[in-house]
Amino acid sequence: MLARDEMDPVFAVMCELSGLAAAGRESYAAGALQLAQAFVEWLQPFLDGDASHRRAEAQAAVVLVDALLLARQLLGADAALGPLTSL
Repeated sequence: MLARDEMDPVFAVMCELSGLAAAGRESYAAGALQLAQAFVEWLQPFLDGDASHRRAEAQAAVVLVDALLLARQLLGADAALGPLTSL
């Protein structure tokens, strides 16, 4: 669903926002944090377990998805698909 050619420009901007925040650009840090937290909050109702477990699982999912989407941006769609088959 996310790894589609038409979504690439959206995720390129997300990667740029995250990169600028990680590089210490304060004006981007709050937006990157809000975006990551929004994804974690959105995912939790789809997961099983108590609140603490759902939050941890949602955070792990966001980390994996972000890494795969970054790999898609940097290495191309085919390279990013490889890790999916081994997870």
